[in-house]
Amino acid sequence: IATAKPLKEVLLHEKFVNSLFFSPDEKYLLINSSDSVVNIWNITQDNELVASLKHKEHVYAADISPDGRTVITATYDKIFVWDIKSGELLAEPLKFDRIDKLQYSSSGKYIIASSAAKRQVWDADTKANITDKASLLPREYYEPIFYSAGNEATVISKTADEGVHIKLA
Repeated sequence: IATAKPLKEVLLHEKFVNSLFFSPDEKYLLINSSDSVVNIWNITQDNELVASLKHKEHVYAADISPDGRTVITATYDKIFVWDIKSGELLAEPLKFDRIDKLQYSSSGKYIIASSAAKRQVWDADTKANITDKASLLPREYYEPIFYSAGNEATVISKTADEGVHIKLA
């Protein structure tokens, strides 16, 4: 852009923005803020506000599914699954202790939440917890990374000392 001026300015949130995500088709922009609201904007329709996902607590993390149909958000200890077009809550909140990171696997088949003490994996369709907690206690903080191939997904986590691999069928 030659002018380096914003194309459009709108007041999105009352407090600072934690993260921004584009949907895979680049139609939607998800904005996660510390004001306990996650806004979904249709950026192909003159930046129309599609939905405001209101939470009772601070939203720590959010992600858009690889197929662009759902959004996950996380407060301190709960994960919410939303329809991206309607903003409708699709399931009862998933429970977790102190969520630091949250994301879909690259295939969209899994939801993973992590903290400094543990991580859990849920089936994105059934919302069933499919990970044995006892085998998922890292010693130090880590970042989840996903690799997916065919019908299998491997969750690879890096820690300060070594990687942890979990193979899911």
